[in-house]
Amino acid sequence: MVLLNLSLTRKFSSGYINHRLEYYSITAIPNCLEISHQGLYDWLKYLDGIGEVKKLEIKQWNKNSREIYSYQYVNRIPLRDSRPAIKVNWCNLIHIRESDRKILYENAFITHHELTKQSVPLITAAGQCRWKTENENHNVLKTKGYHLEHNFGYGQEHLASCLLTLNLLAFLFHTVLYLTDLAYQQIRHKRGTRKGFFQDILSLTKYLLFESWPSLIDFMLYGSKPNLQTTPPNFLNLELLVGNINGTGSSDNNTIIGYGIGDNIIDGGAGNDTFAGNSQNNIFNGGSGNDTFVFGSVGMTTLTQLGIDSIADFTVGQDKIQLSESIFHIPAVGINNFIAVADDAAAATATATIVYSKTTGNLFYNSGIATSVQFAQLGTGLTLSQNYFLVSAAMVV
Repeated sequence: MVLLNLSLTRKFSSGYINHRLEYYSITAIPNCLEISHQGLYDWLKYLDGIGEVKKLEIKQWNKNSREIYSYQYVNRIPLRDSRPAIKVNWCNLIHIRESDRKILYENAFITHHELTKQSVPLITAAGQCRWKTENENHNVLKTKGYHLEHNFGYGQEHLASCLLTLNLLAFLFHTVLYLTDLAYQQIRHKRGTRKGFFQDILSLTKYLLFESWPSLIDFMLYGSKPNLQTTPPNFLNLELLVGNINGTGSSDNNTIIGYGIGDNIIDGGAGNDTFAGNSQNNIFNGGSGNDTFVFGSVGMTTLTQLGIDSIADFTVGQDKIQLSESIFHIPAVGINNFIAVADDAAAATATATIVYSKTTGNLFYNSGIATSVQFAQLGTGLTLSQNYFLVSAAMVV
C-alpha cells in the first residue's frame, strides 16, 4: 500500500477518483471541505447529533506557548449523498493557541486509513505536511513568476501535461542554474525576488537583442554593453533604451533610435536607414544605402535636448540630414539658410542658420540671437549644399 498526499479540487476528490485509488490500492489524504462535499457534511451533522463523531484533544507546549490540537473523526462515511457512493474515513484538525484562542491551522481530510486515537494525529500531520509543502514549495510555480494553474487538469488531449511539463522544466533549469552557476547566483542575489528577476528579463529582451544567455546575465550584473551586432532579417525598427549601447541594423531598411541616457554607437548596415539619437553624443555609421540622420526626435522641443552626434560616413549625393522645425525654427532650408565655410572661426561669424566647417566637419546652428551651437560632426571637406537638408514639423521617429 502506497501513501500519497494530494490536494484535490472538487473534481478530483470525487467518487470516481477515489474508486480508482482504491482499485490500485493507493491511499491518499486529500482535503475535504464542506463547500465541495455537502453530502458528506450532511452525514457528519447527523452522526454528530447521535454522538458517532469521535473527538480527541491533545495539549502540548510549542516553545513559549501552549497549543491545543482538537481532532474529530469518523470511519466509513459516504462520500456523497447519491449512489453509488464509496465510503471514506473523515478527520478534521483545529490547531489553537491556548492563550488567546487564535486558530493557527484548520483543515479536514479524507482517507482509506483506519482512524483511531493513535492514527488520527499521524494522518492529519501527513495531510498538513502536504498542505505546507504545496503552499511553501509547489506554489512557487504559481506565485513566483511561473504560470502553473490548478485547472491545467481540465485541458483537452495533451494540453495539461504539456503546460505542466514546460513549467516543471523551467523550474528545473533555474534550480540547476541557482545551484551550479555563479553568475546566476549573483544576479538572483542582486535582484532579490524570483518574480522580479523574470520581469527584468522580459523587459530587457522585449527591447534589446542579446547574443547569448551569458551576454544577458553579464549585462544585468555589470551593465556591460550587450552584443547587439545583428538584427534578424526584415527587422525594421530597433530602439536602444539603455545608454552606452552598440546597435546594428540588418541589410533591410531600418529605423534605429538611440534613446536612454548614454552615448550610443549605431551602425545601419546596408539599406536605406533612418537614425535618431538622444541628448548625448552618439556615433552614426550609415553604411551603404540612402540614409537619413534625424536631429530632434519625438519629445524634443529645444536645442539643449540635442547632443553632438557624429556621422562617420555621411555620403554626399546619397544621405540626408533631417531637422526638427520646432527646434531649429526654420520652415525649410533654402539657399540663404545654409553655408559652408573654411573653418570654425568663419562659422562663428556666419549669418546663415546652418553652417558647415570644411576644416573640422563641425555642423553649427545659428539662431541669430546667441552664439552658434554645434549639433553634429561630419567628415571634413564635404561638398555640402542646402539640398542635403530636410525640415520636418512631425519627425518620422
